[in-house]
Amino acid sequence: MKTEDTKIIVFAPDRWGSLERFQRLHQKTYKLDNESQHALSGAGNHFHRAHALFRVARSHIPKLKEDRHELESHGHTHALRGGELSAVVEAIILSLYSSIDCSRKIVTFIYKKERGVKESTRKFFQAARESKVSDKNGTRIRQGSTRGAG
Repeated sequence: MKTEDTKIIVFAPDRWGSLERFQRLHQKTYKLDNESQHALSGAGNHFHRAHALFRVARSHIPKLKEDRHELESHGHTHALRGGELSAVVEAIILSLYSSIDCSRKIVTFIYKKERGVKESTRKFFQAARESKVSDKNGTRIRQGSTRGAG
């Protein structure tokens, strides 16, 4: 029996977020070096990992009742489920920060010649918040848009 390989091509830009849209369409506007390409991949991977961990955390919330029951029944609890949930929440935060850090690397590459663009993630966002990034692109950076830049 012959089987045919079926290819499904998904093109639904109306369902993409900003990160996915940039990942798929940036080549027409920007030429990223290898490190920036790697950062772009990392930004998406860390972001999707955070979403997966969020689903795990949400499914874990009902289990907290077991810790409460243990406390009410025995007067103490080892809070195992609470500890597990806090570990997942910490992993979510770390994944989101990693996605932000990778995104900053991309923005830093694109705007490297602009005043106020910093290599440090904390210093970069602090400069953007304090309007210390070049007037030319500072507004776009603060608003999260790169349209027309480059």
